[in-house]
Order: sequence, then C-alpha cells, then structure tokens
Amino acid sequence: IRLTANYYDSRSEDKLRYYYHKRTGDYKEIYANGARILNRGVEVGVQARLIERKEWSWDLGATFSYNHNRILATGAENDGDVFGNSTGEWFGRDVVANVNRKGESVGSFYGYQSQGIVRERHLLYTPPYNGARLQEGDIKFIDKDGDGNVTEKDMTVIGNPNPSYRYGLSTRAAWRNLSLTVTMDGAADFDIMNLNLLNTATFATGNYSNLRSDSYRKAYPAGGEPRLNAVGADVVSSRFVEDGSYLRLSNVQVSYRFDIGRKWLRSVDLAFTAKNLCVLTGYSGYSPMVGSYTYDLSRYGVDNGSYPLARTFLLSIKATF
Repeated sequence: IRLTANYYDSRSEDKLRYYYHKRTGDYKEIYANGARILNRGVEVGVQARLIERKEWSWDLGATFSYNHNRILATGAENDGDVFGNSTGEWFGRDVVANVNRKGESVGSFYGYQSQGIVRERHLLYTPPYNGARLQEGDIKFIDKDGDGNVTEKDMTVIGNPNPSYRYGLSTRAAWRNLSLTVTMDGAADFDIMNLNLLNTATFATGNYSNLRSDSYRKAYPAGGEPRLNAVGADVVSSRFVEDGSYLRLSNVQVSYRFDIGRKWLRSVDLAFTAKNLCVLTGYSGYSPMVGSYTYDLSRYGVDNGSYPLARTFLLSIKATF
C-alpha cells in the first residue's frame, strides 16, 4: 500500500489579465495584472495491491482533493470588481456572467438573485424591476439594497464555478491473460451557468423547445416556468445556476493476451475500450464538463452551447514479434 498526502497554501500574483470593467452600466476594457489569489487545500492518493497470486492480481487506486480558492486583491482601482468577457449580446445588452471580486472565488457567477415566479399572492409586496410593476408569471428578484426597486445595484455573486472536491478511482483485475481496467472521476460542490436556458425557456417566438408546456399562464397557474416573454427572463440570474456535481465512468477496458510462442510472433494482445460510458449528475444540460470558452478563463464554468464529450468504443490489436 502506498499513501501520499499533500497540503498546500499558495498565494499567487498577476493571475488576472484582460477583462471588462463595469462602471456606471458600461463595460470598459482594462488590464488588471496586480491581483493576488489564494489557493489552499489538500491532495490525498492511495495505491494498493490487494491480491497477488500466481494467476490472480487486483490493484486499486484512489485520489481525493479539496481546494479553497479566494481572491485577495483584484488588481483594479480600490480593489473594485473585475468582470469577465461578454458571452455575446442579448437584445442589445452584453451578457456577462463572471466577476472577480475580493473575498470571492475566481470567476464567480454574477447576476440577480431570483425567488422563483411572481404568483397572485406575491403581487402586493414584490418590488418592481427597473421601475416596472411585475405581473403574474414574471421573474421575482431579491431587492438586495432594500430601496424598493430592483436595479443593477442589486446584482451580486450567485454561484461558484470552482469545484471544492475532485476525486477519482481506478482498479485493475487480472486472471491469467485476461484483465479488466475501470477508471472513474468526478467533482463536487460547484456551479454551472446554464445559459442555454436563456434561449429556450421563456420566449413565444423562435422557441425551439415547443413553448415549454410548463410555462405559467392563467389557464395553468401552477406552471413552474415563467410566462412567455416574462419580465426579467432575459437577464443573468440565479435561475440559470445549477449544481454541476458529477461522477463519470470514464474508461473501461477488457484485454486478453494470446501467447503464440513462435519465433516470428511471440504474442498478440486484443483489447476493447469504452470511454465516457456514463455520467451521474443532476445537471440538466448535456454534460457537466462544460467548455464553451476553454480559451478564455474569464468566462469560466459557462455552458453556452457546449458540445458534450462523445462516447467512444475502440478495438485494438498489438502484436509482439
């Protein structure tokens, strides 16, 4: 049995580079290279030979890590917020989903906090949105500053795309010339910004999700989705933030070695491998391993049309001469 354990407490500098900076409603491009970031955590790994017989063997390995990420300084003036790049425009407005804020995790999600859908019983005490009185079926937002009106001043951190926990498990069992290898991996305690819902959930025209039969309407007041063209449905809010925790069966391989024993051919190895067989997750998108903007870490953890990992099957033959 081999056990390894590491504890780290790392403070990095100059890690935030080129971003939009939000001032008085406008997004301005700035350089912010004076930031300081804390990463603190543990990493544990174990490898063991559980069985070692003449014809049998069984190996098992596992890894586990915990990481706490926090911004100590943003590098902006007076340690102000540094925003991620826009994910595009929606009705003439930039859609910005990430913020780097002192005391929060890198790339935290930023937007309005929602409280579900406005029902008839909520009409008397639901604050207006940018001065507009809300109707039944609209999005109900939290008035963070308590001024009686939901505006951009009420936008706040609504999620964290950085997994606190990562884990993996690998095992290999062999009997004579036959072997089986299984690998699993996963992550937990992190969020995904599912911007796919921005396109499909609420709009009456151009909606390829068949208008969502669960949309709120007078004939169906128990609907769990906002009414079509609802006020507040077209802005980034916590209603698009989902738990991204998952466990993935990433690799299964069965192999067999044929001992030939000839001068010109010693053995032939035949292997069948299946990759990305299944994922256990509560995320509603195609895959919790999102990568819409892998080239731009300022738009981290956003699912905006991410293409899921393919399930692949491989058959391989290896000859030893």
